Amino acid sequence: MARIGKYEYPEVQIGTILSTIEKLVKTYKDEPVKDEDTFAKSLGHTTNKTGSFIVKIAALRKYGLIEPREIKATSLAKHIIDPLNPKERENSLSKMVSNIEFWMDIYKRLKTKSPSKEDFKISLVEITGDRDKALKANEKIRGLYAEAMGYYKGESINLNSSFNSYKTELENLDENKNIEDNKKVPETLIILKSGDVNISLPRTEGNIDIVKSILDNHVILNTNIS
Repeated sequence: MARIGKYEYPEVQIGTILSTIEKLVKTYKDEPVKDEDTFAKSLGHTTNKTGSFIVKIAALRKYGLIEPREIKATSLAKHIIDPLNPKERENSLSKMVSNIEFWMDIYKRLKTKSPSKEDFKISLVEITGDRDKALKANEKIRGLYAEAMGYYKGESINLNSSFNSYKTELENLDENKNIEDNKKVPETLIILKSGDVNISLPRTEGNIDIVKSILDNHVILNTNIS
């Protein structure tokens, strides 16, 4: 496993991961691999002692596809290779990706599965605290991240739907009505005003992130939520 800052992350591409667990599930079913050397050779490795095989097994374990102490397919791996239906496979692949803390922390920060080179580089330095390694491995990590996130079904923040989901709640807040410009904003609310736009949201961590996203990306809002 590769390491940067506090994070460990798999360097093996998802296509290789999937072909490996397919071989494991279809050949060994519910049984553990007893002869690791034979299994390694079936994957194209010279022996089970090669670095590439060891790295591959570590990646499978990190993604939650083999058991902690033996090479045996987990239920997650079996749901991917032999799903009840396409939805189960899709959800299982998404769960597989979400097992990597590094990918999830990058996604939470950037809120996109396909970040620009510049945004990714800056965020990688800030998230890991390791400037030298982040700058050196930036493109490699970005490629691995983008490929993995292609299988993740968590959606990027949709500002309009996020606002609309709170509309009913806001209408029931007496303190949200008729707030004058010269009065102190209640601590339970976030108020964002620009021209004729007047947005009020309950003060939650999720809504704070939404407002930050608006300001960071200079989003022009045409919706007036009251």
